[in-house]
Amino acid sequence: MPTREQLFESRLPEFTPEQAATFFEQHGGEVVSVSGRRGVPDYLVLAFATETETFGPISLNPIAVAGLRKLLGQ
Repeated sequence: MPTREQLFESRLPEFTPEQAATFFEQHGGEVVSVSGRRGVPDYLVLAFATETETFGPISLNPIAVAGLRKLLGQ
């Protein structure tokens, strides 16, 4: 069974600028709000909202949280 780290690397999502722009247009634009809480046993559960839609809740394991923190720090 793969480790969380192996899964993070092997399942790293990729998207083009065009795909990002299309998603932006189809789902109400930018994220305007976010909510989160600690999940059980060691997850971060998040939900995001645009002006017209809500996405989530989604659960991030600690490796995905570390990846998100790295992205936010760039």
